[in-house]
Amino acid sequence: MWEVAMRSELNPDEGIKYRKAYEENLGEEPGIEEMRKVVFENHIRPEIPRTWASIETLKNIAIIIKQCWSQNPTERPTSNDILAQLQRMQQGSNNTQDIENHFNCVLNKTIAMFGFALELSSNETNRQPNPVAIRVAQTLIEERAELHIYDPRVEESQIRSNLIIPR
Repeated sequence: MWEVAMRSELNPDEGIKYRKAYEENLGEEPGIEEMRKVVFENHIRPEIPRTWASIETLKNIAIIIKQCWSQNPTERPTSNDILAQLQRMQQGSNNTQDIENHFNCVLNKTIAMFGFALELSSNETNRQPNPVAIRVAQTLIEERAELHIYDPRVEESQIRSNLIIPR
């Protein structure tokens, strides 16, 4: 979500040279293992620009992003929670185009998705892919994002079998 919001037409920092998430920490083309170390081991997150606070849509997106970044998994919203928050944002928006601007700009972007398994409760996780994660991943693939999925609880073959990946 951070990457999409940073490239949004609503972003007041649009005139500033665009930089990728973690570019300051890892350079322009980090490997998946480097990214995993920064995110999972060092708990580093991209900076959310202060200017987002002046635009309602970006302010709400920043709230969701920060919730997703919580170190405590029980404090993170579920996929259904995020979907409900986005729907409330869209319903409350005077301009639904604002939402489309945020979620329609992933063409040729490299996106890492950390987590694909279904969490049954905060203490129980199975190895079945989450239906919401499947829909999100499939949408990103259809919009031609370069998607990398990492979840140690789900085999790569199982992830691939749930997605339609164009050749």
